[in-house]
Amino acid sequence: MNNKNQNGKGDDTAKRTNRKNWDKGWDAYNKGNNRKQELNKQRKEGMKNRNSGDCNSGYRNSGYRNSGYRNSGYRNSGDCNSGYWNSGDCNSGDWNSGNWNSGDCNSGYWNSGDRNSGDWNSGDCNSGNWNSGDCNSGYLNSDEPTVRVFNKDSGLLRSEIELPDFFSFGLTIWIKSREMTAKEQKDNKFHAVTGGFLKTRDYKEAFVASWKKATEDDKKKLFALPNFDAKIFKEISGIDVNEKKPEFTDDLPKDSVTMGDEVVNLRILAQNLYQELMGTPDSKWSLYTQRMKDAGMMQ
Repeated sequence: MNNKNQNGKGDDTAKRTNRKNWDKGWDAYNKGNNRKQELNKQRKEGMKNRNSGDCNSGYRNSGYRNSGYRNSGYRNSGDCNSGYWNSGDCNSGDWNSGNWNSGDCNSGYWNSGDRNSGDWNSGDCNSGNWNSGDCNSGYLNSDEPTVRVFNKDSGLLRSEIELPDFFSFGLTIWIKSREMTAKEQKDNKFHAVTGGFLKTRDYKEAFVASWKKATEDDKKKLFALPNFDAKIFKEISGIDVNEKKPEFTDDLPKDSVTMGDEVVNLRILAQNLYQELMGTPDSKWSLYTQRMKDAGMMQ
């Protein structure tokens, strides 16, 4: 009996020992296998990154600060760029959001020119395609067209037209906390942390606000535009220019009739100026002729 019990205990001890040894072996195998997998992962990751440049979060970049892949240029979020600051792909130019451009600042594709939203342009500022000229919205043009203003052809190139500064405006504006209304503060609960909020305005709201801030001299540029049409302008901008037109002053005293020869000479000068302007399109100079009529300097 005693021998049997002792043999039974001996068998149990041997089994437990074998089990421990097996567990240790299995743990060692797993650790070795995990280490192997980790090394393989690191090796693959290293092969995949292959950045020779600095500060790249993307892969296979020889340039710097790229978040995209395979860039030899700098600061690209797109892929395969040799130029700089591209969000598009395969650009040798700079600042392109489109693809396959050798020019700069293109949102379109395959442009060798600059600032094109169209495709395959060798010229600049084209919204159409296949243009070697500039500022074309159509196809296959080699020259620069005159600009339509207020639904009519102006007979002028873009560079020959002076636009008011208030035509440039943003659709978003930063409102400081102290300038916010009660409703805006309620709708933007974290304004105290950020110091304010970014307000988005619709197109006409922003246009009207820009008009209200414009100087009188800048507003005069609007009325001097070729083919000016107040109705069309209001339809586009929401601005009713007839509500308050800028005041034009001729710097003539009320008692100018007492100025004698000086006033006569001024009238003659104005008449000569009018004769010179008659050789140009009436639409462009209608504002100035009206001013002279209002001042009584011409019939």
